[in-house]
Amino acid sequence: MKVGSQTQLAVKILWRLLAPAVKYCLRRSLSYQDASKLLKDLFIEEARKELAETGIDPTASRISALTGIRRPDINISLKSKSLDTPNEATFGNFTTHLIGRWMYDRRFGSSSGKPKPLSVVGEKSEFAQLVGSLSSDLNFRTILLELERMGVVSKKLLSTKKEVVVLNVDAFVARSTPEEGFSMLAEDIGDLSRAVIDNIEVEGDLPHLHARTIFDNLSVDDLTAVREWSLNLGAEVHKRAREFLSRFDRDLHPEMLTSKERTRVVFSTYSFAEILAAKKKKEGQEK
Repeated sequence: MKVGSQTQLAVKILWRLLAPAVKYCLRRSLSYQDASKLLKDLFIEEARKELAETGIDPTASRISALTGIRRPDINISLKSKSLDTPNEATFGNFTTHLIGRWMYDRRFGSSSGKPKPLSVVGEKSEFAQLVGSLSSDLNFRTILLELERMGVVSKKLLSTKKEVVVLNVDAFVARSTPEEGFSMLAEDIGDLSRAVIDNIEVEGDLPHLHARTIFDNLSVDDLTAVREWSLNLGAEVHKRAREFLSRFDRDLHPEMLTSKERTRVVFSTYSFAEILAAKKKKEGQEK
């Protein structure tokens, strides 16, 4: 493909990628000026990362050559403390890891994925150990309160008067706050984009999974049943995915630490159902 054709294709693809972001801005009264300032900062930040990852000092001059942005603007952006870059260790991510660890680490669950009730009183409680196995910086009591608020866990008092915490869900669905939901959306968009680009541009024996199933003429009366079916199917598929992938998790199986290189695997699903506007009948068409 010629350079000009590649550029035209890239512009068409970018248009389609940006359209949902523009709709988001319009629905939330974010102006073009707001978005353009953010886009400029993102160009600078991503160029800085790109250069640093390749071992090149990300100077303003090099970032300018890569992005086309003036050096004074780059210096202002780099010095600004107001640039809010996304935190990769989102609470949604942490919760997903916590659920997986609880279900498949034999200290906290069974090999078949059945989570045990965990003691919850004190710094040496089983729940405190579960949180500590994922992060030494987080207070287990704070995590417990947040998970209780979200309905992910609940406390119970056993017949022995021992207080325990039980897991109420098999997977984390980010519906608690807009920040959690949109954080997961941003991560999914990033991973899906990379998967599709790899499938198109990188030659290999096995592609990344990327599949869609669409039906666009279902009855509104069946919408609730379809959504419930989608949720149940998703829960079952992810249960099977966790059971399979947990066999290779080196945190759960330290004996598998034969290489320093790490592999990250994302298996993500979503379903979407909407009510479509009725098509207008053409003139002369029977009613």
